[in-house]
Amino acid sequence: MRQLRNLLAWICLISASVMGLYNGVYKMLYLAIINACMLYDAGVLSATIIAKTVISCLCSPVIICGWAFIGLMLFAVISEYD
Repeated sequence: MRQLRNLLAWICLISASVMGLYNGVYKMLYLAIINACMLYDAGVLSATIIAKTVISCLCSPVIICGWAFIGLMLFAVISEYD
């Protein structure tokens, strides 16, 4: 039973870290910047899009750290390491 709990703890830690990177880096940084670049090329870039991109880029480290924190807390609660 101890091995199963430790395996589940590691799965929670790794999956939370991956979700943090996916949500923080890909969705909030990459897609926001690519969207702004596409709108700039199309000639329809507005101040609202620029503000949304800047806020998204500033909030992405918070999302990454938040997911990492959730993963660490789940790991600490589930695991049975002495």
